[in-house]
Amino acid sequence: MKGQRSWYLWLSKRDHLPRRLKQIVRVSFDLIMHETWSKVTLNAQIPDDKFVWAPREGWKQWRLPDPAERLLKPGRAAPEFELASVDGGKIKLSDFRGKVVWLYIWRSG
Repeated sequence: MKGQRSWYLWLSKRDHLPRRLKQIVRVSFDLIMHETWSKVTLNAQIPDDKFVWAPREGWKQWRLPDPAERLLKPGRAAPEFELASVDGGKIKLSDFRGKVVWLYIWRSG
């Protein structure tokens, strides 16, 4: 990753603040971005209305599901499912009814 990103800044002689930026990101090709700043202000007050946000009409808040809601309750039967076996066959959970089953997923995708 060393040298993958380079920044070149042009500073103003008057106040030594940056006025231009050239950024080069080296991936399978060079991605070159240019920025120019004409009004650079230090310690300026930012109006409160710049920090106001309201959701769109009809929005619904998403919440992270509680893992306990998704787990099987003690004493409940596991849902039936079928998996491919190493030898190309099929394995059903119901083939092991009454036995302890340990799933070890060693490769996916």
